[in-house]
Amino acid sequence: ISEVGPDAVAGAGRPQHPVMSDAARHPLRRLLSTVAKLALSVGLMAFVLRDTSLASLFSTLRRVQPLWILAAMSMHGLMVAVSVWRWRLLLAAQHVRVPSRALAESFWVALFFNNFLPSNIGGDVVRIADTSKQAGSKTLATMVIFVDRVLGLFALMSVGALGALSARAFGV
Repeated sequence: ISEVGPDAVAGAGRPQHPVMSDAARHPLRRLLSTVAKLALSVGLMAFVLRDTSLASLFSTLRRVQPLWILAAMSMHGLMVAVSVWRWRLLLAAQHVRVPSRALAESFWVALFFNNFLPSNIGGDVVRIADTSKQAGSKTLATMVIFVDRVLGLFALMSVGALGALSARAFGV
């Protein structure tokens, strides 16, 4: 009689392979999903730009200095990275571990909803929904987002105060 460990018994009779998502098992479904997302994106862009003069838009874009665009995009990326870091710290303080990548993905989706819904609450709902399972409580996830918002407000007020003081000092 040989001793069999618990791992051998637990996996007996089942094939050992990584769990595959539906999209990975069904390439046609993944292709249709991608096409649907692309069609929706193109449709939304057409809706947003429907009353815009494309000639005027392209004329304006030709005058843009690429260095300023790069600087703005870099600062936005830095803001997202700092926001995700702050969100991760707040969750960790509550003993909730969520990978930074998952938080970053959730944050980008939340930014989308904040920009395209009539209020900023849509993005917060996304962030709460994405972390409530790991937090084990919607209340805890909501409080983390609330504290994150309050910290963001204090940061914004600090930047505004610093700008006002600087403007006053330079006579602007």
